[in-house]
Amino acid sequence: MQKQVKREKVYYNIVWSQPAACNRHTIMGIPALAGIVCLFQKKHDIINYLLFYACWKSGVRNGTRDLLDPNHSQFPELIKLSDNKDLMFKYTVVDTSPSDMQDIMYWLINEYVPLLNNAEDFIDSERYKDIYLLELCENDENNSESFPRRAKK
Repeated sequence: MQKQVKREKVYYNIVWSQPAACNRHTIMGIPALAGIVCLFQKKHDIINYLLFYACWKSGVRNGTRDLLDPNHSQFPELIKLSDNKDLMFKYTVVDTSPSDMQDIMYWLINEYVPLLNNAEDFIDSERYKDIYLLELCENDENNSESFPRRAKK
């Protein structure tokens, strides 16, 4: 993750992992670093975003595992989806500060309006007037063609 502040504006660059099916084998390959997990379904090239989940203390590996553990998950509907092998995930490492993670989460939730996040209740860190985010994907050749987009405040 990269961050640049210009007056009252912040510009974040994040790099998403390659999408993968949610199962215990792929989850064990996730790093134990702070970051954000995105859970989604993809059918016929249509992405249905389900949840963006911040994992500051637990790290993205444990956070993802906890989301999909039937004994601990706050979202039982995710358990059913992972059983049917419909559930995909990707993650990005955000290890600078919880406030940066909050700003990025705010942007993602407002941009994609995932089913299990409540955009109306989620606020940014209130440190900046405008939040811009550039999303890249690891090993993606088109990264140079992306432009940062501003959060709707």
